[in-house]
Amino acid sequence: MSLLSTLLDRAERSDRRAKGGVRVLDLFSGIGGFTMGAERVGCSVVGVERWEPAVTTARANGHRVVAMDVARITAKGPLSGPFDLLIGGPPCQPFSQAGPGRGRHDPRDGFSLAFRVARLFRPKRFVMENVKGLMSKRHEPYRRRLIRDLGNLYPHVGIWSLNAKFWGVPQERVRVFVWGAERKMLPPSPTHGPGTGRAFVSVRDALPRLGAKAVIARNTMAKSRSIDLVGPTVTGTGVLYTAPRPGLVYGRDREAKTGRRVTVREFEALQCFPPSYELIGDSRERYKMIANAVPPPLGAAVVGAMIDRAMMAR
Repeated sequence: MSLLSTLLDRAERSDRRAKGGVRVLDLFSGIGGFTMGAERVGCSVVGVERWEPAVTTARANGHRVVAMDVARITAKGPLSGPFDLLIGGPPCQPFSQAGPGRGRHDPRDGFSLAFRVARLFRPKRFVMENVKGLMSKRHEPYRRRLIRDLGNLYPHVGIWSLNAKFWGVPQERVRVFVWGAERKMLPPSPTHGPGTGRAFVSVRDALPRLGAKAVIARNTMAKSRSIDLVGPTVTGTGVLYTAPRPGLVYGRDREAKTGRRVTVREFEALQCFPPSYELIGDSRERYKMIANAVPPPLGAAVVGAMIDRAMMAR
């Protein structure tokens, strides 16, 4: 490396440290839940997303997004590396318990695409989010292959299974994070729950306007629970019912006669998006956007655990 190149490289690293910005590339970035989490811990993020309503929404909320298919990313394309950390949320349908769960046989499986991008840009660290169905017994062969392939890129790899309620999200929302790094990484420490000094965030906390006589139901016969507790995982098809008796319940209530769907704003609150977050699209698209998102507090916890000063030393 020439003296000039060395000086420019040092200047760039100094500038990045001054801005406090670890450079992050967010694949399958959607409306920016994972992006927002990374930004909350001081990262500089660019997303990649092909679904137009999500791209428009993310940009309207101030996120930098390249509108393209992850499969079309090249080293000479519109993305300018290097990147310190690669994050993302590949499509969950190959592993969702609500579908056939075809794993690597599903054309929407995005992990191989994420690995290809990692080989292109060689980020120091890597973490991808997906649904808990990835941890099911039926996908054990897929997980072994996943860890093997990721191990060809990073000397240390692993999978974290994290419940979002431990980071202030009012849901029993378990998500898995597949990571790779140059050293062993520890999962984030909980900020809510036993031993933290902060209670879990309840449905009533998240949706104060609902009062006590309300339940939110999924398309299952989920067991009812108090709205003073954390709720079950919500999806874009969730329905909110007026409960027939007080003190009630978060889940399906067989005695509920009338009801309505969770509003978009209520859904945003349950996913911990700020009230000011603007969603652009029709009703179906807006519910889908929120349902697919990583809750920003969980994203911030995971990215916070994946970054440190060692990442800025190149």
